[in-house]
Amino acid sequence: MVLTNILFVFYANICFFDVIVCETIIVETNSGPVIGSVISFNEHKLNQFLGIPYAEPSIGSNRFGKPIPIQKRVKELDATQPKNICWQTKPAVQSYNQSEDCLFLNIWSPNKNDSKLHAVMFWIYGRGFHDGHGYRYGMSLALYGVIMVSIN
Repeated sequence: MVLTNILFVFYANICFFDVIVCETIIVETNSGPVIGSVISFNEHKLNQFLGIPYAEPSIGSNRFGKPIPIQKRVKELDATQPKNICWQTKPAVQSYNQSEDCLFLNIWSPNKNDSKLHAVMFWIYGRGFHDGHGYRYGMSLALYGVIMVSIN
């Protein structure tokens, strides 16, 4: 019963409510500063970071090799827009670029300045390389105080 209700919340929030970007937020990571968005979603404010690289692109001589850690950067990384999704046979959503350069994290979190610990969910989308991406569902879970992390 609970699972059914949660899935309903995912679809209801994504399909029927407008997302409004309110402002930007800058956080410092081990790889350097990252700019994200503070969004207003269903009368709640959430932090959204889209397309944070978690390894160097696996293209060229890096293809089929071990992941190479991201180099620390001084310049701020813009994580306010979606990045590439991995190659797929029949992408469900045509609005995203497909590329082998798709090693990105997406993060949604409650916009709160408290020291309270929050649950973290790491989501790997399914669909067997047929279609899919990591830009779904994060906002809905963050409404309930969960930090949602997905990959592309």
